[in-house]
Amino acid sequence: MLRAASDAGVKRVVLTSAFHAVGFGHGRIDHTFTEDDWSVLDGPGMDTYGKSKILAERAAWDFVRTAGGSTELTTLLPVAVMGPIMGSDISGANHIIQRSLDGAMPGYPNMYIPIVDVRDVDDRTCGCDDCGGGGRGANPRGHRRACDGNEADRHHSQRPFR
Repeated sequence: MLRAASDAGVKRVVLTSAFHAVGFGHGRIDHTFTEDDWSVLDGPGMDTYGKSKILAERAAWDFVRTAGGSTELTTLLPVAVMGPIMGSDISGANHIIQRSLDGAMPGYPNMYIPIVDVRDVDDRTCGCDDCGGGGRGANPRGHRRACDGNEADRHHSQRPFR
């Protein structure tokens, strides 16, 4: 996809990665993660999904650095993405909501789960023409952007969950 975009002269490609690429595998640490952080591939709590996100995003950045021409890359790093579904399949993150509403949740642990509405991720993906360039290590043509649980407050969301 990146090669085709570069060959076609596309200005910017927006890749939806995941917070898994930044905040996993570190063990328990008191740290505010930034675009300079990467998850630890063989660290505690790292799973196959997380590894795939790290490897895919790193491959995208490597391509842009070495063969991307003038094409810029922006990666979005959302936390647990939930929201309206388009079909009958319910994603893993949406199962939390479904099980809470239908009484199937056997209990409610006292824990924090950062959530971002899928529509806000979509808004950021479509609005990345304002993301600007720069800000990712040695790559002056790229940007990593975290989509956290406050994304809805920062971007016109106030929409009901339907």
